Amino acid sequence: MNEVHSVASRGTGDAAETLKLLADSNVLKEAREEAAAQLLAKRKGLAAELRKLEREAEKEFPKLRTAVEAAAAEVHAAESVLDLAREKYRAAASAVSAGSFGHSRSRDELELELRATAAPEIDAFIRSAWEEWESLAKQASTSMEISRHRVTGRRREVGTSNVRSISARRDALRGVIAAAEELKLEPVEPANIPARLAKLRDDLPSVAFVDIDREA
Repeated sequence: MNEVHSVASRGTGDAAETLKLLADSNVLKEAREEAAAQLLAKRKGLAAELRKLEREAEKEFPKLRTAVEAAAAEVHAAESVLDLAREKYRAAASAVSAGSFGHSRSRDELELELRATAAPEIDAFIRSAWEEWESLAKQASTSMEISRHRVTGRRREVGTSNVRSISARRDALRGVIAAAEELKLEPVEPANIPARLAKLRDDLPSVAFVDIDREA
């Protein structure tokens, strides 16, 4: 056992001695020196790039900051102009609103007084027109006779109707009533009012029966 241990010890010692000899060899020294030189060259390159980056930053960033400051000044100026424009708009809108309200109030007061002092014949005319408008709806009438042709079998409708003329007169009456209301706002001589109203009524389309003869 002691002999084996002695051999093993010698083996371990020989390996350590071999490693020491290799570590001190020129080959490993040259390899370490080359690796160190390469690392140093790489670090020098990185340091050079860093210095270049810093120089470029020192050169460019002041320009960029100046551009930002100039743009900020433009924004501030534009905002000031916009604020002023908004104030002008609000003032103008307020003036329009106030003017519109005042105009409407004055117009309503004047129209109210004109209508109140208008010739009474106008109101009588308007009442009569509305009464006729309502009564005309009850006067609509259509009379038809239906027959069929003995050969063709086609249906034939023959008769009379006043429905279209009544509809036209009712529509015209609405226009006449509106015109009479507007007449209240005109400074017309009282003596001329009857003639103006008569013309409105005379221009109304008449109610008449129309013959119908059609095939269906």
